[in-house]
Amino acid sequence: MDLTRVGVGWGAIGVSYALVEWEKTLQLIGVVGLGQTLYQRVNSYQDEKDLKDDISCLLQPPVVAIATAAATTTCCSSLPPIPWRPTWRHMGCRVTA
Repeated sequence: MDLTRVGVGWGAIGVSYALVEWEKTLQLIGVVGLGQTLYQRVNSYQDEKDLKDDISCLLQPPVVAIATAAATTTCCSSLPPIPWRPTWRHMGCRVTA
């Protein structure tokens, strides 16, 4: 048997599986792409200072968002609290027949 035919056969089987299991294929492509992106980013750092600067830049927006949300917690204080698990008695008051 020719080695080219074996390779083409395995390739056809792989393409067929990828088409049938397209969701898993997209997940695999996403994981491989994310891994490559992270590797390239880490590989681009010259020293530890670059890494620290990058992490501080990445964490700045969430820290600002959390600080802003914590500062504005009184905006809805006039509303009554909603129970996490309302009982049937609570639900009966809200349902109209």
